[in-house]
Amino acid sequence: MLCRVNRVKPPVSCMHMELHPLTTSDLTCSIKHYRKNAEAVVMHPHQTSLDASIPIALLKLYAKEKNLLKGTRLHANMLRSGLMYKNIFIGSSIIDMYVKCGALAKARDVFEKLPVRDTVSWNALIAGYAHNKHGEEALSSYIAMQYEGLQPDPVTIACSLKACASIGTCEKGETIHAEAVKFDFIEKHVIVANALIDMYVKCGALVKGQKVFDDLPTRSVVAWTALITGYCQHEQYQEALACFERMRQEGISPNPVTFASALKACASIKAVEKGQEIHCEIVTKGLLKNDVVLGNALLTMYVRAGTLKQAQEVFDQLKVRNDASWTGLIGGFCQQGNSDDAIVYFEQMRKEGFPPSSLTFVCILKACGSIRAVEKGREVHVEVARKGLLGACTALGNALVDMYGKCGVIDNAQEVFDKLPLHDVVSWTALIAGYCEQGQGEKAVSHFRRMKQKGFSPDAVTYSFILKAYGTMGETNKRQLYFDFLSTMYGVIPSLQHLADLVALFACQGQFNKMLILLKRIPSSDCILALINACKKWGNADLGRLAFENALEKNAGLAASEVLIGQILESHAAQKWFAF
Repeated sequence: MLCRVNRVKPPVSCMHMELHPLTTSDLTCSIKHYRKNAEAVVMHPHQTSLDASIPIALLKLYAKEKNLLKGTRLHANMLRSGLMYKNIFIGSSIIDMYVKCGALAKARDVFEKLPVRDTVSWNALIAGYAHNKHGEEALSSYIAMQYEGLQPDPVTIACSLKACASIGTCEKGETIHAEAVKFDFIEKHVIVANALIDMYVKCGALVKGQKVFDDLPTRSVVAWTALITGYCQHEQYQEALACFERMRQEGISPNPVTFASALKACASIKAVEKGQEIHCEIVTKGLLKNDVVLGNALLTMYVRAGTLKQAQEVFDQLKVRNDASWTGLIGGFCQQGNSDDAIVYFEQMRKEGFPPSSLTFVCILKACGSIRAVEKGREVHVEVARKGLLGACTALGNALVDMYGKCGVIDNAQEVFDKLPLHDVVSWTALIAGYCEQGQGEKAVSHFRRMKQKGFSPDAVTYSFILKAYGTMGETNKRQLYFDFLSTMYGVIPSLQHLADLVALFACQGQFNKMLILLKRIPSSDCILALINACKKWGNADLGRLAFENALEKNAGLAASEVLIGQILESHAAQKWFAF
């Protein structure tokens, strides 16, 4: 036995000894303790009669460790010794090792050279493609396997369904579903049932996934989790939480993935009380100690709910952290306007040896812009440039433009913008905002026009800054800009802030005819009420009356309109008109 070799520590000549066979599972469990001796045995140049279980166990270990170098050496030794083709399971294990190490081309090469290919070797290849998100290749192999006369087993079906899920092909998944029914795999093999549910929900066919789930005689935690995760992926968070509750009512204990999905649902709909309840259950079960994914999900839930104190407590309790943990907390501070705390944690993150990701840099640049910490922003800029991240992340470039603009160094913002390999609406808006904030309305408008010329459609945020730029310009420019604005506003619904800005500008200049034009474009009763309120402020009863009539037509917000219009008319001694 292998342990006997370990006790005696024999010389090389002893490597020719006959080893008693052990099961692969036995060796896999103990191989970590005896791996040096096991490696010496299998790598001996004259070893020709080795029991297959030893190299198979080592290959499984190398696959788990993703140790491609040692796996490749063992493969070469199996070829030299002739053992490679004497045992079909060795060939399949080598394929499995290569695919789990991400070396798909080598795995395919080994597969093609096998003298005999069975279901296990096909499964190793199909699983490898599916695991590495090469769904088309996995499905092609699934078809080729059947052309060779081999019948799929439950593992084949499950891996092929995973491939369908990875490329979002529900139609092919339904074909495999039919084959699973034909072979009676669904009720007898839980891996097939779980893979079916997962495939349907990832392809957006939630009703079909629910139907498979409902038809199962018994439902595992994996099946429940697949369904809950699917509802979360498609933003049906209430249904996800309802499934989570039904699962617990049926006596199924959630696993960490289930809890993480439920917390995502809580975060998305700001269900803080439910999130706190789940938090207590996680702590009671001791799941938070070493599960960084679950810890991050809990942290994110509190951040999105705006309860930063609890988010910080969760962060401090995490024994295992990664860059997502740090970025989640830093981003939370930024969202709540706690920029100083964001910078403090950013520095602590680097001190503890966690390299910031592009998303971390985006968050910290936002913090720098908020408090005009331009020197810290420059420091981050240097680090980002040194790491070569700007070319690969548009959001990072946009954050730099925004930071420099908010800090008042618009020349630096323009310089960064000009060097960006790609621009989007956010890039242009950040630059326009920078010029606008510095009172350079003409340049803001100039870039706005360039943006449109290059085919970018401004969004509501862009327009809000253009309206501010309008306020910094002379009357002639304002008039022209307004009509430009109206001509390009198609498809963009003005916000209340847009409306308030426009009304204030026009009323200030006494341009009530333009306000009448604007009234015809108002999309909702809320905006009409904002306009009536502006009429009250600027004392225009005629426009207020027209706006009120518009509110009557929309039959919404009438009570509030009556109060406002009454106040307008009262101030202008025109109460007779209000007698409807």
